[in-house]
Amino acid sequence: SKFESGHPIIDGFVNTGERIVLTAKQKAGKTILCLQASLCVANGVSLAGMWTVPRPRKVLYVATEGSQAELQAVLARLEAALEVTTPSDRFSICYTPVLHLNRADDLYADLKAQVRDFEPDLVVLDPLYRVHAGTLTDDGAVNETTSRINMLGDRLAVIIPHHNHRDRRDPHGILINEGGESYMGSFAIAAWCTAIYNLSFSRLTKLG
Repeated sequence: SKFESGHPIIDGFVNTGERIVLTAKQKAGKTILCLQASLCVANGVSLAGMWTVPRPRKVLYVATEGSQAELQAVLARLEAALEVTTPSDRFSICYTPVLHLNRADDLYADLKAQVRDFEPDLVVLDPLYRVHAGTLTDDGAVNETTSRINMLGDRLAVIIPHHNHRDRRDPHGILINEGGESYMGSFAIAAWCTAIYNLSFSRLTKLG
């Protein structure tokens, strides 16, 4: 279901209540961008000099890839670049190697409890394929995952990094520009989210 836009968290990028899917090829920098965006929101500083953060807000970052040491090292580098020291009462990072939102298990219950206790304005679930059990082409299973995300709260915003599928070419070998259809998986992903953004090395382009 679509969510009515609320107040800007990052002006022109994400508002309260919105569900944003950030797509890109593997290793294109999705996690780095999401971590930077999270720090900018928590500290009330603009993102990449392009998007204004009207005021500091609480962010819960759920990381399911890499190690805790790697994440902390990246965060330290980003804080140094942004010249900020992020307060723990506005930024919480949860590292969990396993989290399947389409299964009603203890891990999902733990996530709901963290959201309830911390009361974030923005939740980042990084990445989609690691918080979903099974194939992302299964419409019913994807709907179950997105429904459980919705159950975290109507007013909080959600950003989810997600992979694009492999490039597709026409019979002449020319790359096909698929726009908002370049993401991997079910149509239910696009039907659910507020917007899909595709990240490339040269620009961030809104697809739909």
